[in-house]
Amino acid sequence: METEIYSNIHYGTVPYISVDFAKKYASESAISSYFDELFNEAATLRKTVSQQKLLGELELRLLHTKGRFYIYQGHYNIGVEAMEQLLKHTEITGNGKMKIRAHRNLVYYAIQTTQPSIMKKHLDAGMKIIRQENDTLEQGIYCRLYGLYHIMMGAYDTAESFLLQSLTIFTGYLDAENKYLANIAYAHNYLGESYRRQGMYEKACSEFQLAVQLCSGKETNCEAILHCNYGQTLFAMGRYGMARSEFNKSEQTFNSFWGLTGRAKTLVYLALYAAWDGNDADSVEKIRLAESFSNTLGDRTEKTLLNLLKWYLKEYLSVNRRETGLLDSMLQDSAETYLSLAYENAKSIDGFYELEWSHTAKKLPKMLPQELR
Repeated sequence: METEIYSNIHYGTVPYISVDFAKKYASESAISSYFDELFNEAATLRKTVSQQKLLGELELRLLHTKGRFYIYQGHYNIGVEAMEQLLKHTEITGNGKMKIRAHRNLVYYAIQTTQPSIMKKHLDAGMKIIRQENDTLEQGIYCRLYGLYHIMMGAYDTAESFLLQSLTIFTGYLDAENKYLANIAYAHNYLGESYRRQGMYEKACSEFQLAVQLCSGKETNCEAILHCNYGQTLFAMGRYGMARSEFNKSEQTFNSFWGLTGRAKTLVYLALYAAWDGNDADSVEKIRLAESFSNTLGDRTEKTLLNLLKWYLKEYLSVNRRETGLLDSMLQDSAETYLSLAYENAKSIDGFYELEWSHTAKKLPKMLPQELR
């Protein structure tokens, strides 16, 4: 139950798997088998133990942990089904806390698949129960997620109001263990995202710097996402060298934890830097990895970003020809086709979620930036 407990207390966005657990169950199939063993054991105990209420609580936590893991890995058919089962069980048992968590994890599913309408549905359902349960900590998490929803919809003032509410709640719960710092960090992260999307880059940088500082060394991969977001802001400002440093930190942190969210975004930018370096083999490898992660999660903004990268590289290669031909071989379509795919995919996104690079891609240099030579 380490995953279930840690993910709920420390960080309201992704589950954390300990190093010892990962060493013992090193593959996804092994973890799947582990879940099966636990559920089979629970079914056996149902026939033998007298404390049925306690066992029922354990089964709810198992469903919660299973759903979180599979949603985070992009296996939505298994993860969403587990959360829907959890919701049905909580209707019977009246366990409001677990019902709140189930809705919250379905919000994460909607975030990863860029479906704001589904996100809003579960946010509203969860917040209704939160008010009934008077659960202040969950209110803090939901306020942060409402903030992200309104960022996705372009309602930045409303988003800021929710994010400040979240910060107020979690700041009031800080203790010697600092176990809510990651939630505070991510509220600052979303404030940074809001400012970045509005072109308020200096304010965004201040928020990302604070978020990274708060999250540093807290054994979650939120730090990787924060470095990437900070890098994106610096990149949009034309500070390519500083941005590269942040993307490198992001990749290093991602490689230390189990998870896919945000990895494709980091890899896309590093693939661009590799192309600028003339290291086409590394660029191709990173693009392939980014495609794999993006396809697994079904993140449409990442797919758009990938097509924008391919469009740019086609334009870049028209000026900077390569002897190896590795990038040319991978980029079979025309620049116009990739750009068209990016914008066609953007039309299918529910809501006004900002498309990464939509404001900066056409401003990218056609030659290697001076500071990177």
